[in-house]
Amino acid sequence: MTRKRLNTKNVSAMVLKRRIRHRKYYHENKEKHRQYMFKYLYGIDLKQYQEIEDGQNGVCAICGEFPSPRKGHITALLPDHNHTTGKVRALLCHRCNVALGKIEKNPALTIKMFEYLDKHKN
Repeated sequence: MTRKRLNTKNVSAMVLKRRIRHRKYYHENKEKHRQYMFKYLYGIDLKQYQEIEDGQNGVCAICGEFPSPRKGHITALLPDHNHTTGKVRALLCHRCNVALGKIEKNPALTIKMFEYLDKHKN
């Protein structure tokens, strides 16, 4: 695993020490950080995430596939949530989550996608 280098240009010694301390804390407490982020971003804890994942048999709610490896490691399913209410709807793979995000912002895009595929099917 390659580690991202710290930017040391134009940074005071105090700031650099803080960055090093934060990076060390993160690597020593990844699960705690993950728990915090799930609660902060989606309002659910890891137990609730696991219950949703078990209910979906570990597959994406849209395409029905297991998460595919990205950059050499397997990714977890992502909580899809309503951006207005914040309520988690289901768990999606990265591809479906990105596609749904695009379509949700601009539903007319779906028609354009089908027209594009129809135009270039040969």
